[in-house]
Amino acid sequence: MTRSPRLNIPNQIAKNVLQESQLTITPQTIWLMNVFNAGSRVSFYDSTGRLVNGTVQFITRTSDGAQFVLIKRDNGGTVTLP
Repeated sequence: MTRSPRLNIPNQIAKNVLQESQLTITPQTIWLMNVFNAGSRVSFYDSTGRLVNGTVQFITRTSDGAQFVLIKRDNGGTVTLP
């Protein structure tokens, strides 16, 4: 089965943009895209779909690169999220 060339257009455009701009994306670049600092205000949805607001208290990164954030919720209590 052959694919239609039209389905590959977004991929080809992305390749062209990367080649023209000479972008270098490293793991550190990816990590920096998701930086949370202690004191940052954050929001997330809990398991029931309610919006929860809070403040980042502590950030840790495991040896495999996973980042965990301890958040103090505005409505009391704390939660640790990846």
